Amino acid sequence: TIKLYKVLTQNQKNQTLHMNQIIKDNMYNKDHIAFQTTARIIEQFYHDILKNNSIPIIIFFPENVDMIQLKLNGPSRYASYLDYFKEKKMNTIDTKDAFDLTTTFDQYFGKTAHYGELGNQLIAEYLKQTIPQFIN
Repeated sequence: TIKLYKVLTQNQKNQTLHMNQIIKDNMYNKDHIAFQTTARIIEQFYHDILKNNSIPIIIFFPENVDMIQLKLNGPSRYASYLDYFKEKKMNTIDTKDAFDLTTTFDQYFGKTAHYGELGNQLIAEYLKQTIPQFIN
């Protein structure tokens, strides 16, 4: 009985720990309440836009750390969100495709995770080319 109790409580602790990790395997954790809440808010907003006869597009903007992970053949942190919305057949754009993964990314980012002038120009040009495919 004591061994069974220990196994059950350890199992519960492991499950709780997994649920409490916002980032798991270098991506946002689909099991975390923060992921689920954010996804529901975006879904509701998306459907509200559709009701307004407009075209919703969910745009993902990678940070420097995402680009480094991608360059190392890992996922971006937001890959779980991207997969989630694609599964639901929602319009998405991943601006990581604007970047050349063979280069360094320092030139595109400022001293923080935000884009610098060159990064903003690159993303703006990419969106200018990409958004029309959702309109036509």
